[in-house]
Amino acid sequence: MVGEYISKACFKEMLSVIKDGWSEDMKIRKISILDKFLYVDFDDGVSGEVKLACEPIVNIIECLGTEEAVAELKKNIRSAYETALEIKTEGILNIKREYLLENVKVRICNIKDFMFKDGKNEDVVCKKYLDFNIYCSVELPNTKYEANVTSSLLQEVDVSEDEVFKAALKNLNENNHLHMKLICMEEGIVSSDGYDKEIVKSLKKYDGSMLGIENDLPQNEGTVILMDNVIKKIGEDLEDDLLLLPSSKFDWIIMPAGSIPIEQELEQLINSVMTVNLEDLEYEERLSNNVYMYDRIKDEIVVVSDVKVGLSDDEISQVIYD
Repeated sequence: MVGEYISKACFKEMLSVIKDGWSEDMKIRKISILDKFLYVDFDDGVSGEVKLACEPIVNIIECLGTEEAVAELKKNIRSAYETALEIKTEGILNIKREYLLENVKVRICNIKDFMFKDGKNEDVVCKKYLDFNIYCSVELPNTKYEANVTSSLLQEVDVSEDEVFKAALKNLNENNHLHMKLICMEEGIVSSDGYDKEIVKSLKKYDGSMLGIENDLPQNEGTVILMDNVIKKIGEDLEDDLLLLPSSKFDWIIMPAGSIPIEQELEQLINSVMTVNLEDLEYEERLSNNVYMYDRIKDEIVVVSDVKVGLSDDEISQVIYD
């Protein structure tokens, strides 16, 4: 584990130095670290897994933050970037209609995500859902890299936007599984793989309990909200409308709406969402600052708050703490 050599805080600071001094030709959206791998998400719509040269960094650990340490990481990322561009070019040429429809994945991100900000990557096919974006990606053939689906790619393989989103949602349901987690004072945390009616019903049995739901789509487990009938079934079993709070792109918190005086508690619920965004998440990991409700009769999800999307950390702090 990299954490055995370098604290996460130190590494995060080091990556900030790298990103701040990055050259304009290499557009990096996000750098993250897990185990002995460096994950680089490039702003041109390619992300991949890049092996981190741990030893050179360990050898200069006492000089962390020096030009030598930064240069070593930059060299690795530069190599990854050039490899990713080469693989993207060759991989997209090998994508056929059938391959795309069988392997496309649905993704979600906040509507002010860097990828879509200021007109960048306008070619990426996306749709607005509630107050965030839905888009698609596909793993390039015989690689560990993914590329975002663009209108140019769809035109090349003769697939419409409706077809690709329909296929992505179909794949989401067929290749991913629901995970539930009950959080309450009386029971602690109770988890299940798959739908558990007893866990759902416990939301009314124990006051103040919450249900966390996610699927197993890496880095986008919050797409569980798009899976067929998950929210609807929870509402039916509770015989109630639902309050939905986005913890991040990774999961959702659900509470029965009938047990909460929403008009009185809405501000506190919004603050809870924004506090998690500010204190626990990087900007790219946030989904929204808003609170949602599932209307069981109409079978639809609506936004019940009106917080501006894309707030800066300073603006969130001002809302929460002032």
